[in-house]
Amino acid sequence: MTSELPFATLVDHGDDIIEVIVKPDFELGEAEAKLLIKQYDQLSLNPKVLVNRSNKYTSSADFMDAMVHHEPFQAIAIYVPSYESALVAESQKFLFSIPFERFLDREEALEWLRKQ
Repeated sequence: MTSELPFATLVDHGDDIIEVIVKPDFELGEAEAKLLIKQYDQLSLNPKVLVNRSNKYTSSADFMDAMVHHEPFQAIAIYVPSYESALVAESQKFLFSIPFERFLDREEALEWLRKQ
């Protein structure tokens, strides 16, 4: 199942796994965090999230704060296709107290989430 938001596509992979693909060159702020959290809550009570960073975008401090304080995520996997994106993902890892891993391969990220 796929859901469209003004700034992202969400793909429900089953097993409480939701992939979010943000549209290119978008800046995520507090309003986007609220919409995204609402959509997560409608799709799953306790989602495992795959953040697909195949498109370049930015996340404001307000966006990150809202995501960090949202409960309950089971786990977060970040798919990063480039070194630049990997650095961003690594800098965010310490913010979360749940399982959080970065992957260079999307399928490996999905498999890791299935095991969480």
